[in-house]
Amino acid sequence: MGVQRVLYAGIVTFVFLVNVFFVERQPLVLLLVLLILPLVTFVIALCMVHGLQIQTEVSEKTMLKGDTASFFIKVKNTFLPVPGIHVHLYFQYHNCSYYEMKEFCIYARAMDTTSLQGKLKAGNCGRLSIRVGEAYLYDFLHLWKIKIPSQQQFEVMVQPKLTEPDYNTLHKLNYVEDGMDNYSQNRSGNDPSEIYDIREYGSGDRMNQIHWKLSARMEELYVKEPGLPVSDTQVILVELKNCDTQEQKDQLDTVYELLYAAGNLECLRENIFDICFYSSQTQELKKVQVMSPQTLGAALELVMREEGYDGERVIETYLDTEYIQGQKIYVIRSGEPDEILPALDGAGEAVITVLNVSPDHEQQEFYRDGAIRCIWVDDQNIEACMRQAF
Repeated sequence: MGVQRVLYAGIVTFVFLVNVFFVERQPLVLLLVLLILPLVTFVIALCMVHGLQIQTEVSEKTMLKGDTASFFIKVKNTFLPVPGIHVHLYFQYHNCSYYEMKEFCIYARAMDTTSLQGKLKAGNCGRLSIRVGEAYLYDFLHLWKIKIPSQQQFEVMVQPKLTEPDYNTLHKLNYVEDGMDNYSQNRSGNDPSEIYDIREYGSGDRMNQIHWKLSARMEELYVKEPGLPVSDTQVILVELKNCDTQEQKDQLDTVYELLYAAGNLECLRENIFDICFYSSQTQELKKVQVMSPQTLGAALELVMREEGYDGERVIETYLDTEYIQGQKIYVIRSGEPDEILPALDGAGEAVITVLNVSPDHEQQEFYRDGAIRCIWVDDQNIEACMRQAF
């Protein structure tokens, strides 16, 4: 636009000089036309702007990481055709300080609605905000840039993909703890002190499972299926760190994916557990009890809607405000593991497992510090982490 203005000013200046040195009527008329024409095109462009409405839509409000959805930019025009409407769309995850901008140019037909379709690929997890940052058009001479009012914004919730546990992890023995009296109502286990079900003998059943008294009375072999103890003393703490780089955002994605995988495993085992996270808005700890896959999905969405912060706020707040004696605590976080150790000084006798998402993929082993255990995790070894931690 700056080049067009310079050229047009040069033309006006040239005609003006011709009019000064050669006083004739025709150059004067031409000069008046050149001076009035930009004002006319400006008024026409203003009328065009008042006849335009810009709307944006997306085909999916919820999608999985890595999936692709369609978005639409619709321009409703009630006036003359507009050769070029420039629309800037901004894509930003709520817990990141950086954003991506894409520019689109749309030709709007007269007295019609024009639609432009684009593709959106969800490269990260979390709440993705899509907004029209700027929309404008030029007059026919490209001398004026006029903004089109549009403050529309919508969100897409990008869910992490689920890492299913392998067979050995899912069916790992659950050891009965003192005072545990909760048993699964839907699945047998390995605790012979509690009977889950009695059924007819089948191929592969062990002899020590036979219910001899019932078998003698029914004159047919019946076996006892042992109960599956479930624990309601487990807590998963999630640290949500600020993201200033793409690497940090990828680490936060792994935190979400690890939380989803761990929570799904506990739901499959029918364990009742709490997910705790820190709210930067209310400056307090939030706790959600998870009893089923449905409540896990709702809790995961609440976590992904929270803003990031600096420090180890969730573990510090939890140790200061909760009774942790005898609890099994899992901490899912990103960053250097040494940063969390000072915050664990008040852990007492609680058994704490730190699942640390780190860019150093070579550090796959874990260390123990009393009742504290740390496991390095990246997005490629979540399943192996589940075998170690759970």
